[in-house]
Amino acid sequence: MPARDLKYVKRNYIDSGDPLPRKRDGFSLPGSYFDGDWPDWPDQMMLDWMPRSIVKKYGKPTCSVLNGYFLELAMADAEDILRALEKEGFRCRLNERLVRQACGWILRQRPTCKLHRPRVQMS
Repeated sequence: MPARDLKYVKRNYIDSGDPLPRKRDGFSLPGSYFDGDWPDWPDQMMLDWMPRSIVKKYGKPTCSVLNGYFLELAMADAEDILRALEKEGFRCRLNERLVRQACGWILRQRPTCKLHRPRVQMS
């Protein structure tokens, strides 16, 4: 298991109040690792930090079948959203790789293809 993932798992064990397993003990990953709730989903995380004024004007909170609510933003509004975020004090740039890393994805090499659906992110 990558060290970053192990730190996450340890933190969840500590937060849950369960003792950490010893090196000789059996060990299993938390269910969220297998059911798709981790790494985090940027579209869902935006609901926590995106200013409400921007969500109200440009976003559409939508419920997925399995993972709860997430924020839909239209790509046609991307430049307006970026300007609105900058007015709120955010420094913005487009970097899909950085978004994925911030959400817990372990990226060992650069993607070989361009992503067609860039996302808004803060830096």
